[in-house]
Amino acid sequence: MLNYDLHTHSAYSDGRGTLHDNIHAAEAMGLSHIALTDHLGGGRWGNWLHKALEELEDEPPVGYKVKILKGAEATLLDNSGRISIDAETAAKLDIVLCDMGWSSLGFPGEVSQISREQIIERITECFVNLCKNPLVDVVAHPFNFGRHTRVAISPGEIGSDYLLKIADEFVLQSKAFEVMNNAWWWHPLMHPGEFTAQYIQIVRFFAERGVRFTIGSDAHDIVGIGNLAWSRYVLGEANVSSAQIVDPDVYL
Repeated sequence: MLNYDLHTHSAYSDGRGTLHDNIHAAEAMGLSHIALTDHLGGGRWGNWLHKALEELEDEPPVGYKVKILKGAEATLLDNSGRISIDAETAAKLDIVLCDMGWSSLGFPGEVSQISREQIIERITECFVNLCKNPLVDVVAHPFNFGRHTRVAISPGEIGSDYLLKIADEFVLQSKAFEVMNNAWWWHPLMHPGEFTAQYIQIVRFFAERGVRFTIGSDAHDIVGIGNLAWSRYVLGEANVSSAQIVDPDVYL
């Protein structure tokens, strides 16, 4: 399996270290690639990108083997597929990740008056339209609907008809599915073992439809860089072939 980390954060958004701290950690871990993907948009993080790109150009690592991908993690703004990065910004980057949450779905934090079926229908709509956005390369930590609301939707609740629509759109639009190392964090009310079992089934379903995958730590500190044991376990248990793991030198 390819040895990279395509989802990391620094103090430019909600991480703790510098970009170069992350790069040093990636080199220490023997990674082939590291993607620097701080949050961009949504009003919380400010316009850090220009400064970050200048920082990397001014102080390139000397003698390092790890390849550095300049990226960002956008947010899905609504169910139409709009994201928090525009085309001009995306053109400066090597990789664009995009996540979604309850605000992306257009639901307030308290959604107890909405049926679970309606929520799952909206989740499906959002995934389909996000995949249609040409600026997005990777969907970050899919099915992360276990926090920030009293209604938590576990991966196992989403029926095969909905999963089929989502997976086929991933393939049609050439989007990658990120298997984030700590995806279980998004579902604090589930036992990690049960979440893992459900996620393996999701990943296996998507793999059987021909979806491609990336792995990322979503690290917010240097100790998380390259920490991908759970991701590798899930991909292995789901029988994902090496050909379905994205090679950044080819895909990006």
